[in-house]
Amino acid sequence: PFSPAIENISHKKLVKLQNEKILHKMKPIIADPGLIRFWPQSKWRHNEFELFSWEAFPSILIFDFANYQIQDEFLKRLAFFVEKSGYVGTLMKDEEIASLHGYNAHDYKAESLAAFFETAQSQNFQLNQSELLLRHILLENGIIKTEGNKILQGEGAIISLSQESPNYLRNSFLCHEGMHGVFFIDEDYRVYINDLYNKTDKNSIEFIKAYFTATPSLNYDINDDY
Repeated sequence: PFSPAIENISHKKLVKLQNEKILHKMKPIIADPGLIRFWPQSKWRHNEFELFSWEAFPSILIFDFANYQIQDEFLKRLAFFVEKSGYVGTLMKDEEIASLHGYNAHDYKAESLAAFFETAQSQNFQLNQSELLLRHILLENGIIKTEGNKILQGEGAIISLSQESPNYLRNSFLCHEGMHGVFFIDEDYRVYINDLYNKTDKNSIEFIKAYFTATPSLNYDINDDY
């Protein structure tokens, strides 16, 4: 129960506090991605998202967000910091990227997540409440860790999708982002994919790179060989 000191706060603030209390006790639901696609939103433990752990790869967390806006609050700044050409390694203010597209689904490895939160801490950059809650979840699940006053990478990765995407896209996104997640955590899979990449027709590779660069909503940093 909450203390009498907050009895007079607004209903909206009370709901927010209750949600945050739930979140800080949340353990990922272990599930196969095929079940996550159709998991009823009415059964979610938090009104903004549900949190899962991939049954076959438990160190990969899967976030299913209620809509793109909420997903952006958690992950848009991170997307620019990790993947967007011209922004990599930089913490952008909300107003600087407000008119720009993040992604409709996401994937991040432990190293990138640790770098984001360590940079924010070292620069005393003010993260929003959703990003701070994300940091808590990552720490609780060992994807990032602290050592002294440093934030370091742990084990695992995260992927995400949104209820706002139609079902055919949710299926594609789970498959696509899931493959990224496995790439992040499985050395044998990385070796296999790198071998395929090196055997692929060079003109095809250049076409893909041009597509990544020319498509404004993607704008991937193609200088990142990983």
